[in-house]
Amino acid sequence: MPKQYNKFGNRTLTIEELTALLPKLNCSREEARKVAKENDIHERVIDMLRSLMGYTQYVPGFISQETIDKAIQLFLDNPDKSAYRLFIENKDTIGFTDYQKYYQILRKNGIDPNRKRDYWTPIKDKKLLYLRDVQKLSFPKIREQMPDRTVNALQFRYYKLKGYRLPSRDKNNENKT
Repeated sequence: MPKQYNKFGNRTLTIEELTALLPKLNCSREEARKVAKENDIHERVIDMLRSLMGYTQYVPGFISQETIDKAIQLFLDNPDKSAYRLFIENKDTIGFTDYQKYYQILRKNGIDPNRKRDYWTPIKDKKLLYLRDVQKLSFPKIREQMPDRTVNALQFRYYKLKGYRLPSRDKNNENKT
């Protein structure tokens, strides 16, 4: 049977061709693109079919439970770092090459990778002001005593408490030269 093309020049698939093609797409994206080339099908069509079949969310079964446990433990042992930062710093030791797989595994094991910090309390505010104003510590030194905050978060909160404001970006207030 000759290959048929629609009015846009794209190849149309018969039901038999599609039925034979779908099982071949349950693989990595690179392998699926090779299948697309062999069958003269546009890569976007293959990506769409893989997405519709649910193959894009596939976490390979060859990731050992030991690797998964190590990745989860790393996340739980570092409460002050985001999942993305941990992945970037430890991708060689974790065993994942793709952040999305790491994120998926955390989610599937009931862990929310999107960490939320505690609210600032008056006690924490007073501690920050005391460490900065009275003890004259730098922000990196303060961070050692308040490890649940980043240096930038400490600086931002300190200057907010002191009443400093950023210059306005209003175009009417700009100096004209």
